[in-house]
Amino acid sequence: MDWCGAGSSRASSSPSGFGIATALYVRGVPGLGTGPRLAGVVALAYAFSLQDPEYRWLTLFLLVFLVGLLTRNRAGLAALAVAGLMAGFCLLLKFSLGFSAAVDAALGCALVRRPQVVAARLAVAAVTVAIGLLSGWLGAGRRSRRRRDATLMTGLADRRSDTLRR
Repeated sequence: MDWCGAGSSRASSSPSGFGIATALYVRGVPGLGTGPRLAGVVALAYAFSLQDPEYRWLTLFLLVFLVGLLTRNRAGLAALAVAGLMAGFCLLLKFSLGFSAAVDAALGCALVRRPQVVAARLAVAAVTVAIGLLSGWLGAGRRSRRRRDATLMTGLADRRSDTLRR
């Protein structure tokens, strides 16, 4: 499975996820009326469609991360957690994109003046990046072990049938 879309023409990030993140981001901009909000969504969707499939995931990460950064309550921490999971999983699949997402998360969390908020955001981001990386790693390892075991069992069955035929 190629989550970041490298090497696959049909793999792309979730359009509905991007739409939700775009709407949440534009909704959070203070002082915008309905017309400018719709124009903002259209502009962001157009900029999103110009990217290569693997960079669409980075754009989606940035939108989710910005929603988390600009929201000041627990919903902001939840968005940071989702962005951290995305960064960790993409770090496993494509190091350059995942590393830039993880660095963005770490630096973005420090853009607040209160040290307690910085510490909480950094803790959430660090833990979720690690969880995203490890869950992807363990999930891929478990799948490859099952595939290897199935191949070994098929090979043993073929050898037994060949021995019985002789």
